[in-house]
Amino acid sequence: MEVTTTLQADMITRVINNGNLAEIEYILSVKEKALTNAIEVAEFNRSIGNNEFAEVEESRARRLKRDIERLKKYAMK
Repeated sequence: MEVTTTLQADMITRVINNGNLAEIEYILSVKEKALTNAIEVAEFNRSIGNNEFAEVEESRARRLKRDIERLKKYAMK
């Protein structure tokens, strides 16, 4: 039996490859707002002892930071 997989580029890669600066800047602003939210939610959950949810939000924040770093490289060009 043969299995075929299709690898699709993530949204950030597609936007970067597209090169549309306005789109890159828009997604960057959305990601920055989401990062602020993730940090706030993580801190809140940590403060009430809900460590599992805090860890989920901290993981989300780390992913958002990586995305923001990638987008900033191309937004500054």
